[in-house]
Amino acid sequence: MNTIINFGNIDHLPTICNSPVKWILLQTEAFSRFGGLPDNSLKDVVAELKQNRKKIVLAWDYVAKDNESRLSFQLFESIKKGIDSVRFLDPGLGKTLESLFPGIRLQLSLEHGSLNRYSVRYWTDIFKSSLERVVLSSQLPLSTIQSIRNLVPCDIEILGLGSIEIFYSRRKLLSKHIRYEDIVNSNPYVASEDRPDQFNRIIQTTKGTIVFYDKPLNVFNRLIEIKEAGIDHLRIEIHEKDHFKAIASFFEKPNWPDTLSECRLNRSFEGFLQFNETKQLFERLTNPVIRSEIENKIGVVLESVRNSFTIIEFTKQTRLPSDFVFVSPENIKIDRRFEKIEDLKGINHFDILQPGVYTVPWIKYIVPGSVVKLLKG
Repeated sequence: MNTIINFGNIDHLPTICNSPVKWILLQTEAFSRFGGLPDNSLKDVVAELKQNRKKIVLAWDYVAKDNESRLSFQLFESIKKGIDSVRFLDPGLGKTLESLFPGIRLQLSLEHGSLNRYSVRYWTDIFKSSLERVVLSSQLPLSTIQSIRNLVPCDIEILGLGSIEIFYSRRKLLSKHIRYEDIVNSNPYVASEDRPDQFNRIIQTTKGTIVFYDKPLNVFNRLIEIKEAGIDHLRIEIHEKDHFKAIASFFEKPNWPDTLSECRLNRSFEGFLQFNETKQLFERLTNPVIRSEIENKIGVVLESVRNSFTIIEFTKQTRLPSDFVFVSPENIKIDRRFEKIEDLKGINHFDILQPGVYTVPWIKYIVPGSVVKLLKG
């Protein structure tokens, strides 16, 4: 089992060079949406990493415009001798790299899609002549990964420890003038109106804005199962200074990287491997409040727009008028009586409500995922 660690902060270079990690995921300002490594230092950084016998994977994973692509190819030409392989998201970029740089080794990231083996097989077949690794979604159960292992000829990688990306925009949503260094040093967090108590890490680079899940992932306590599933590489993805220090403290411990199972990054969790093994309904992935309210549920809230409307999917036949209780994931309960309910075609229903999707006036505090039940009277 190999480990690979992301490297996008120039201050971490000495630690990365002296670490036991062989594979380095290089995240730069020019090529990566995460990166903070400046263009003018790339040659020196690559040279120092190679001097320390590191395998360098260049992350080329941002949403590029046509003029940016041309400049990026020119910069890549100047450092390609030190790059062992390139990781990409955009299939068009992958094909262009194959054409412009014959013999290049590629790694295809499918972390934000391709949640079944047929899709993974399709994309790996397209790039099989140059593909050395495919990066799979952390939401895939081990049983699916094992079936994919039997279909693809290249190595398989998943996220093993660190930050789970949940949102990316090419726009600079914090400020057009804020610096990457300021973001890294201040560790800003954001919360949505629907989840005011859930704080998510946010960073902004020259390539846009990224939001991460509030809990970091750690699956290193399941190395035996992961190896049996046919996974070849586990990635360490860190974007917080405190988290990097915590992981770096394990570099000199014996039995690396097995001891990373002891690494605690404030409320880390095992991700979806443990849940998907049960093969239960998606409701098992929700929080304890929602799970406890599943009994006698007649519907679920799909969407809620402030001061406008709430969209509900009723899963059981219901008679009107009726008194309903809405239960949010934060365990807020709101009672409502409806004499009529409107469907998405604008037709009002006054008597029998068949299973389907309907809309009602906006209900404050009731967010997507909330449970709908009949009020017992």
